[in-house]
Formats: sequence, structure tokens, C-alpha cells
Amino acid sequence: MTKNNTAQILLPIDLHQIRRENLETLIAIARHINRGVLALLLEDLRLQKIADLPFTTEITLSGARERSLGRDHLFQRHLRTTASTRMLLLELAQREAVELNFEETSGHRLRCALDRDGGMDIFFPPRHQWQRELTGAPKSRAHLRKLGILVPSSQQGQRALQISAALLRAGLVDEIHALTGPHFDCESLASLPLQGQRLFVQRDVSLGPEAVLRLIRRSPYDLLLLPRDTLGGIPPAQLDAALEVASGQVLVLGAES
Repeated sequence: MTKNNTAQILLPIDLHQIRRENLETLIAIARHINRGVLALLLEDLRLQKIADLPFTTEITLSGARERSLGRDHLFQRHLRTTASTRMLLLELAQREAVELNFEETSGHRLRCALDRDGGMDIFFPPRHQWQRELTGAPKSRAHLRKLGILVPSSQQGQRALQISAALLRAGLVDEIHALTGPHFDCESLASLPLQGQRLFVQRDVSLGPEAVLRLIRRSPYDLLLLPRDTLGGIPPAQLDAALEVASGQVLVLGAES
């Protein structure tokens, strides 16, 4: 699709398959907050280096099957994953009239994502969805039973509230869980257009690096909104490890644009 000046949500795509429901959530969010989507197709150089080692194999999570990690195997797997994800994104973006662009690069998903323009939102789908069992049939694949928002201060929480309001008006959320810092004015939560949806507020939460990492790793939310500033003091390796095991979707919020 043709590029324009629409602000975009960045989706890094590597060798891990992204489930359709996660892509539907991303496209639904983009539509309702007037964003496009930039799909960043990544060739992971770390896996390429591992594949060059002799007798390298991996054990799959499903069935504990062993398979080769040779360079040719990784290349074919990369092509299959990116091709299927590209097709799904094109289908969903066209259906929802969301601008979609693709770029290709090499590198690790966290570094490549965070090295982009700081004003861009970044969507991280969960790696291991088998960690969470959903009960009951969702209203739609993009529907969010629980939306978590970390709002350290009124200034940092502004975009999280704007996005939450848009998703509420679209009928995509059942519950909002606001985790507020000591400098957040909880009266601003009254602006949320709650129409039967429930709001839960946890005041004065810890905002230290370990607390944010724990929140990412053990998130009970279908989607967690995190202002990018809350990641500032976290070593990249620790943040990457937390995202690898996160069971919920994470949207890192850049600056308003």
C-alpha cells in the first residue's frame, strides 16, 4: 500500500509465527486510533549465527519434536512466516481500511523496534499463548476482556487514556485496569466513556524496572498499554527476556504525533 503521513504502529515480525487474533487486535487498534501499521520484516542475525554451529537443532514446544536449525532451514522458515503474515495483514488491513506498509531489515526485534523513531507505537504479540487459557467464546477475535494501562503521571498517561477511550467507544473492551503512579490525577479517569464496562484502579503502583518487568512477564491483561518512558531504566536484555515469556499483548506507546 502507498505510504502517506499517517502515524503508524510498528509490528516487528521475525521467525515466530503471529496468530491471526493478534493481528486482528492490532488492525482494530490502528483503525480506531487513526494509525497505520508498519510491518518490519526481520531476519534475525542471532539465529543465523546459531545455525552456523555444527549439529544445531531446536526442540519445538508442541510435541517436543526435534528439528534442524541449519541456515537453509531457517531461510525457508523465514520465508514461510513472513509470507503468511504478510497475506494476513493485507487481508485484514484492506477489510478495515487501515494503511499498511512493509519494510525489511536484519536484526533482533526489540533492538530494531526501539531504534526506530521514538514517537512510534510498538505492538508486541505474545510468544507463548499456551500459557493462558481463555474461558468462553470471545465476542470477536479482536475483543479485549481486560485492558491494562500503566499511567505513571497525568502527562505520561495521556495517550493511554486516549487509546482506552477509543477502544471503549468501539466496544472492544469489557474491563479497564488502571495502574496509576503517585503523580497521576485519578480524576482524569472520569473522562473514560464507560458504558457498562468496569473500571478498576490500583493506586500508587511501583514503577521501578523490576516491577515493570514483572508486569510484562505476568500480565493478566489481554492488552497492556505501556508508555515508552517506563522502559527507560530497564536493560535491553532483561526487557527482551520479559517480552519472550509475556502471555499478553503489549503496546508500547510513543509520543503523541
